[in-house]
Amino acid sequence: MFIMHPWIEIFGEKIPTYLLWISLTYCFALIYLYKRGQNKGYSKNIILDSALIVMLAGFVGARLFHVFYEEASYYLEDPLRIFYIWQGGFVYFGGALTAYLSLRIWARNKPIDFDQLLDIYAPVIVLGYGIGRFACLFAGCCHGAACDLPWAIVYPPGVEAPTGIPLHPTPIYASLWAFANYALLLFLEKTYSPRTNRKDFLPEGVLFYIAVVTHSFGRLLMEHFRGDHRGADVFGFSISSIISIALIFLATRLIKNKTESK
Repeated sequence: MFIMHPWIEIFGEKIPTYLLWISLTYCFALIYLYKRGQNKGYSKNIILDSALIVMLAGFVGARLFHVFYEEASYYLEDPLRIFYIWQGGFVYFGGALTAYLSLRIWARNKPIDFDQLLDIYAPVIVLGYGIGRFACLFAGCCHGAACDLPWAIVYPPGVEAPTGIPLHPTPIYASLWAFANYALLLFLEKTYSPRTNRKDFLPEGVLFYIAVVTHSFGRLLMEHFRGDHRGADVFGFSISSIISIALIFLATRLIKNKTESK
């Protein structure tokens, strides 16, 4: 078992559990994305190229957001620590925003419908997020605040979270929210797709922005239970809460515009 263990030994080699789980999650997501792309008539090259853009841009953005916002002073002491990725230190919103912008730039000169591509990605990202959050559980990062609830978890020594203290299992909360979002997206896609010949079908891109709204609401809720360090607050809110609020308003506006112009 490697639950709540930051390292796992395979063939005598110690591997960071966090990175191993994230890598496996990405492999699963890539296969799922490829199958969804095929169903929409996209070529293998387009799907794989877009996935490479998302992976690289997301990785760099998630890391740099952590370095420059959450722990700037720590990395200024020794800039080489930026490259110690096996020690963790990634911010989901930093990676998601960087990946989105990079994908949009890449898609400008491609013969594809960007909004349709976003809808292909939507369930994949949400499901991948839910599965990927277990990596946080293994490593003890993104842990919750102290609580006395019957489902609180106590981390063993050797992880990032405080040990011997019952904490909110925030990675599990986040995963359950993501799985519920995933079920919602599949329902909407099946029920309100143009293929169903319904007059109230969802325009291209709306499914993705619904995912943005639902994820952001969930993140606002999760932030209430988090107990880890996430950088300085802004007006009493964590930076992730502020980004979530901004994304809710922005995505809701885009949904409104797309549905009204259908």
